Amino acid sequence: MNKKIVSLIGIVFLVGACAGLLMGKTILDSKPESNVTEKANVSKLKKENEALQKEVRKADESVKELPKQSYSNEEMKGLDARATDFIKAYFNTKSNETDKAMEAAGKFMTEKGKQTILPFAKSSSEEMVVTVSPYLSNNFVRFDSVVGTAEVMSFSIIKSQVNQDQPLSAKYLLRLSLEKNETEWLVDDLTIVTINQDLPSTYYP
Repeated sequence: MNKKIVSLIGIVFLVGACAGLLMGKTILDSKPESNVTEKANVSKLKKENEALQKEVRKADESVKELPKQSYSNEEMKGLDARATDFIKAYFNTKSNETDKAMEAAGKFMTEKGKQTILPFAKSSSEEMVVTVSPYLSNNFVRFDSVVGTAEVMSFSIIKSQVNQDQPLSAKYLLRLSLEKNETEWLVDDLTIVTINQDLPSTYYP
């Protein structure tokens, strides 16, 4: 009886040892497969990272290629041109035909500007007609692209002639306040001051 028990115990130990060996082999065999999978994942991530870095470098290079202050320069040129267009339309007038000038200048004004900006040298007299025309404008621009507002200080020489008399010239400081709608800058307000000084070469710092 004791021999049988001993034999059974031996068999149990033998079976356990064999099972342990098999499990160990399975684990060892699975490790290389796991390592291969991990290496593949790491390699894939590296490739994706390299691709992203290339895209970032391309984006940086494209930004570096843009001229400095290109946006500001274009905006300032546009404001300068708009101020000049408005001044030409507004001051090209006769004292008895200011409605025509206001209609032409109205294309460059906001709705508020159309209501508040008054005609220049308006008169109903047909005996004394003043003909006005802009001779020279030197514009200085300052704008805030975030808020969408701008200011143009224009030092201008305006010629005027009464009937057939000799034309006279006067110097003016024109302060134009502009606002930007979806597509363009429009004059929102105008202040006109007579000056005696020479036209400056700079205004804003």
